[in-house]
Amino acid sequence: KEGSLFFLPSFEMRFCVMDMHKMVFKYAKSPKEEFTSLHMNELISCNFEDPNRKKPIKIKNQRQNQHDLKYVLYLIGRSRTFVLSANTRSDQVMWFNGFQVFFKVKHVINLVTSGTAFSK
Repeated sequence: KEGSLFFLPSFEMRFCVMDMHKMVFKYAKSPKEEFTSLHMNELISCNFEDPNRKKPIKIKNQRQNQHDLKYVLYLIGRSRTFVLSANTRSDQVMWFNGFQVFFKVKHVINLVTSGTAFSK
């Protein structure tokens, strides 16, 4: 999965890639810049925002641009939580589903690596 998402705390647009071959989630300000990578072992889960919230979050970044954060995902890592905001509901759902596949593959890899997948 590739696409753009906003990141907390700066809420600047980032180019994001979920690389299922290398099992990393990576992001950069543009596809031509160096990516920051998060290995699968650094990531724990991905959750939707609180569905009971009535109003979208509005926040200003360093440039005083306002972003409507109504399509939010929380990417929970071992050392920090990333707040991602997709442009549309369908993008939000596609990223969420992509992360669910990512975590299922991670679980299978861990079972195989530990030998648990082969025990009776």
